[in-house]
Amino acid sequence: MNVALQCSNDCLYCFSDVDSKLIESCLYSNSCQPLDLLLRTSGEVRLSDFLLWQSSYTLLSFVNVLWPEFSRWDLYAAVLFYQRHQGQLEDIKRAHDSKDTSVESELTDDTALRKEIFLEDVNKKKRQQIENLISIK
Repeated sequence: MNVALQCSNDCLYCFSDVDSKLIESCLYSNSCQPLDLLLRTSGEVRLSDFLLWQSSYTLLSFVNVLWPEFSRWDLYAAVLFYQRHQGQLEDIKRAHDSKDTSVESELTDDTALRKEIFLEDVNKKKRQQIENLISIK
């Protein structure tokens, strides 16, 4: 998020323009498919700040097995757990998506243009950071 904050100072961007779609676009995982199921082994019932934003509409499965002992049967159990709860998850996603589309229809051309410029700047700075990391090696 440091990149987004730095860009917002460079661009004339209104904080009122910030929405969930914009935040998702600024994440490094923005080109990845959304998560459906997140498995946490070892019996710990926490995410440890791992993919918090990306897992907001993800089914979480906490398995009381350490990773080296995680077996095919544990995976089958997690998949069955997902299949049992997939309908509820889809209902929640649909409700959320319908809210987002109503908000998007209210965007003005000016706001859309500011978002586009902002995202171009964010992606440019991400590329620069990656190029700097590559050149260090």
